Amino acid sequence: LQIQLDDRGMVYFVVGPPSNLTKVRPEDVGAHLLRTLRQTAIANLSSSVTKTVMSVPAEFVDTQKNYTMKAASSAGGLITYTTTVGC
Repeated sequence: LQIQLDDRGMVYFVVGPPSNLTKVRPEDVGAHLLRTLRQTAIANLSSSVTKTVMSVPAEFVDTQKNYTMKAASSAGGLITYTTTVGC
């Protein structure tokens, strides 16, 4: 696992075997986690998930909040409300 910056200074991870390295952005990791959570909820609730509430840390700057929302959108989540949590 390597962590690098692109031309705009945005971070990405380089993962995989040496013969097949792949760039993965943090929002892609977040989308994968959210997609898995949604699938698990649907499987355990035996119904569809049509609404979600998402919270982000109060310390997040706007860019981090926007990329978190991008990850949720990529995961197919239907965000109906977001809130900021923290002190």
